[in-house]
Amino acid sequence: MKNNKRTEVNSSSEARSRRVFIIFTAAFLGLVLVIGAVFGVIGIVNGSTSVMRFKGVYLKEGVSNYLASTYKYDFMSSLTRAGVECYDSEYFWESEAEEGKTWGEILKENTESYLKRVIIGSYLFDRNTSLKRADKDVIERATSEVLEYRTGGDVDRFNEMAEPMGFTYRDFKRAAEMLYKYEMAKTVIFGYDGAALKSGSFSRECNEYFEKEYSRVKLIIIRTEGDFATDPETGDKVYSEFDDGKKAEIQEKIEEIRELIYNTENDLVADGMNEDTFNWYIANEFPTGTVNDTEGYYFSSSSSYSLEFAEDAPEVVKKALGMEVGHYAEAEVDIGVCFIYKCPLDRGAYDRISVAHFFSDFYENAASYVYSVSVEAYLDGVTAKDKYDGEKVVSVPYNNELLVKFN
Repeated sequence: MKNNKRTEVNSSSEARSRRVFIIFTAAFLGLVLVIGAVFGVIGIVNGSTSVMRFKGVYLKEGVSNYLASTYKYDFMSSLTRAGVECYDSEYFWESEAEEGKTWGEILKENTESYLKRVIIGSYLFDRNTSLKRADKDVIERATSEVLEYRTGGDVDRFNEMAEPMGFTYRDFKRAAEMLYKYEMAKTVIFGYDGAALKSGSFSRECNEYFEKEYSRVKLIIIRTEGDFATDPETGDKVYSEFDDGKKAEIQEKIEEIRELIYNTENDLVADGMNEDTFNWYIANEFPTGTVNDTEGYYFSSSSSYSLEFAEDAPEVVKKALGMEVGHYAEAEVDIGVCFIYKCPLDRGAYDRISVAHFFSDFYENAASYVYSVSVEAYLDGVTAKDKYDGEKVVSVPYNNELLVKFN
């Protein structure tokens, strides 16, 4: 009897445990379903009020209006800087710009692309990190400054100013968060100054950027009026002007090099210039005494070295970037004449110590390039919904007062 009672007690206990487990499981699943339903409703709400979406990132209509009106101001400002007489009127937007397109059509295309980039940047930020307290403080400070300086802290006044452009203070704050993520996404992914690219994980992309953006040239730089020499008594560098005999000698060599280049560039049978001869002139007649004599110069339209070099010799950089490999050119410089030979890139040169002075900002610029390529790859995945009105960006006023900036 005792054993039977014990068995009944155990069976009863197991049954209660099973009932508790079933009840708990049912409650848990119910909670999951409720949470799923809530997020489903949020997704539906976001979808119904958005004009674009990408992988769970929604662009609300008011936020889109803020971004579009602000972009319109930036677009017009860039046209003005480029020398285009730009004004916000139907007449201007319907005027022809290029290739049969009107300025209004270009604005619409560029605005849609910009909105998509902001969405993608926001997505990439969220995919790799989340807003930290410091990030939120930056965003809050930036938006509060606009509110304070433009409206004296009055939200109603802000909304009155923003109404013609189709957004509210709430839209503005959401737009500021998306812009912050958009601007910070590249840094989050690649680190400050593109530090993550140095790891080698992006060697293919770095090589692609290097080959696309850089030109390597050899330069024969000839001073025609004078040169610096070391004073034997003081050890200082002293400028000394050439006498007439020296000037005539230099001019003769210039004409000699010029003729060789002319013969080669025009495919004449006469003696012409080649790489070995060009290198001989550098080494024996016009050496600079730097590693550039043997390694050449690496120019890019965005590198700090190239921009600095172009301050003194803009034509050299311009021609170097525009030439074809294997060709020669001549450019005037302040000190005389410069002959240019464009040679093939030395693969991976951006990582070599001997020519590091050409690539101080290589990874920083490469990060911008790689990021831009990545964003381009996502553009087709952004869905512009029927609610998005591309025509509206032309007629909506531009925003030049309620601009958010992040320090």
